[in-house]
Amino acid sequence: MGKRVGIITVDIEERLYKQITKRAEKRNLSIRKFVNQIIEKDFEKEDFLKLIVPKISLLSIEQEGFVLRDDAAKKSRLAEVKIRNGKLWCDLDEKNDCNHIHYVLMLPDIVNFKDKLKQI
Repeated sequence: MGKRVGIITVDIEERLYKQITKRAEKRNLSIRKFVNQIIEKDFEKEDFLKLIVPKISLLSIEQEGFVLRDDAAKKSRLAEVKIRNGKLWCDLDEKNDCNHIHYVLMLPDIVNFKDKLKQI
């Protein structure tokens, strides 16, 4: 088979390929189009995060939650977002609804905490 211009082949784990195939079929899309949409949306989400909270960045993911750096003030501050009573809690702002919480909710790694979170 000849190489197609503008197309790159990548390897996908079999377990993911099966899920991708099912989801693409549900949306009546080709696998290529479905995967490209997923990747494009992820890039858009990353760009959106930089736009709405440009001064916040992820430093680390801990067992208890997330450690963020907030450069919005004159002095950089650390914000820890943890799960408290089944909800996300920001220790810097001392509340459960702030830009740090919104930032964490947009991170793909939030799914690792789904069993600890009550319905949001």
